[in-house]
Amino acid sequence: MNLTEDFVQNRALRYLQEQNKVTLKTIYRSPDVAIIKSLVAQNLGISVLTSLAIDNTRDLVALPLLDDNTPNFNVVIATRNNYLLSKKEEQLWNILALS
Repeated sequence: MNLTEDFVQNRALRYLQEQNKVTLKTIYRSPDVAIIKSLVAQNLGISVLTSLAIDNTRDLVALPLLDDNTPNFNVVIATRNNYLLSKKEEQLWNILALS
């Protein structure tokens, strides 16, 4: 199970498949992270998700990718000096700042 092609996880997964000469069979794609998580929690497949997507989820177990050639993700966040963040934006800002 994978997210749709517009998610960066797919690019990373394709890279790892090429590097390790492995082919995976994707049986389902969705742009909805919650659907993918629910299907994985029901033992209907596995998926590559970021740790942010599975934090505080008791039904999922994270297995880190330990390959030497695992791609890194650089996330950049910026805002105007005079922009007031909403509560949710501030929570996201704090999560990203601590990562």
